[in-house]
Amino acid sequence: SSNAPANIEPASGSVTVTALTPPSVSITAPQTASADEGILLSIHITNSNQVPMQGLAIDLDYPAPFENALAATTTCGGTVTGSGGTTTLSLTGGTVAASRSCAIALVLRAPIPGTHTFSIPAGAVSSTAGVSGVEVTAEVSVLARPSTSMSFEPQTINAGDTATLRILLSNPNDVPIGISFFNPYPAGLVN
Repeated sequence: SSNAPANIEPASGSVTVTALTPPSVSITAPQTASADEGILLSIHITNSNQVPMQGLAIDLDYPAPFENALAATTTCGGTVTGSGGTTTLSLTGGTVAASRSCAIALVLRAPIPGTHTFSIPAGAVSSTAGVSGVEVTAEVSVLARPSTSMSFEPQTINAGDTATLRILLSNPNDVPIGISFFNPYPAGLVN
């Protein structure tokens, strides 16, 4: 037998369970870019919870024709991989502070002119709070380089004679673009 007093009152208490909100994802990208220049694209991951979001991970295969021009960087912590020339991005072990956002910066290349859609499918971003539930996209119009051609009329002249130099600038795109150029004359040629 025990000398401990018996508990004759029922015990009571309450537990509050708060469901965590999965990460929300957005993309920032330029509307237009040149086919041979880097395209800065940022993936923003937001934690709307009052507690840190840990175990942040992303595993992404890029849609064609996008590829990494440079290695990816992040403010999300963890380990990010996405080196130049590859078409994938991976983040493991990231953290987003309570009520904060973090970002993954990509410098991409899209060598084929045209309008291309970069997308992150629903479920591609995961964390201890769950997985992203909505596909997000960004459209980038990749512009072709303008072309130039030059000709002299007439093509052959005597010393002291004049010729007309024609420079033709062509824009193969559907939208206006800014063009500037510098073309020094060969020795002995003057205006």
